[in-house]
Amino acid sequence: AYTTRHQVFDANGKLTLLEHSGNDGFKQTYTFDTTTGRYVTLEQHDTNGTDRFYSYAANGNSKLKIIHDAADTYNITAYVKGLTLDGGVHNDTFTFKSSVAGTVLYEGGNDTVVGFSARSGHIDLADGLVSSLSQVDVHQSGADTIVFIDNAHSLTLKNVAMTSLHDGWLTL
Repeated sequence: AYTTRHQVFDANGKLTLLEHSGNDGFKQTYTFDTTTGRYVTLEQHDTNGTDRFYSYAANGNSKLKIIHDAADTYNITAYVKGLTLDGGVHNDTFTFKSSVAGTVLYEGGNDTVVGFSARSGHIDLADGLVSSLSQVDVHQSGADTIVFIDNAHSLTLKNVAMTSLHDGWLTL
């Protein structure tokens, strides 16, 4: 049960923010589009240390979902084109639900990318991981393309043939 409820309204009396929380540490925060009345973001903090963030278009369609767990790993899903996904240095999973270009800012860990567009997607290696692309081993492993830096730093592009990747897909 919620123990606290907080609401914020704009000058016209339209709801812009709604927060629920409980004594156990659970909290939900909604932000609203005052034109449509729909909520456009939802942030949730669970009692087990998991944080969730959801972003929605004004029409209610999903744009982005981020789940960050207590082990500091991210599971990020992009539902629209052109988003840049960044999870940090742990073992993260990125999923692109749109077949149009998306970018992963890779900062480290042994990460997985699902739905990567071989024709238009990009992987941007964070500063300091390598000084040159010649230090990166890109190879095929079954149906997947592996971007290997060392045992603690790799990126698996699920169901992507290395031969289908466009020029410039991997950058520093």
